[in-house]
Amino acid sequence: MLQGGEDVAVETAREAGLAALPDADLDRFHQGYLHIVDVGDAQNPVTAPAPGPPRRGRRKQSKARNLLDRFRDHPDGILAFMRDFAVPFTNNWSHAAGGITGRNATCG
Repeated sequence: MLQGGEDVAVETAREAGLAALPDADLDRFHQGYLHIVDVGDAQNPVTAPAPGPPRRGRRKQSKARNLLDRFRDHPDGILAFMRDFAVPFTNNWSHAAGGITGRNATCG
């Protein structure tokens, strides 16, 4: 369900004077979030260890796998903007402030 409508739902609820999304909406978005993480988990399985003697330390994972692990382990922090409207939807300050716009705008 998290496919582009969550920020609109938050903005609509904020305009209605609410401090957080209603519980029914929170549950719906949370279930959609979990579904997306499950789909990503199926598409990016944990790799099997290489044959040979066991190695010490953690196995190397792909960037996608690391991101999925973070999404799975921290859903409350990722979806905090829905439970508390004081939390910004994005932590990209230039986006939040309406600063840099356009595809070719670069720094440096």
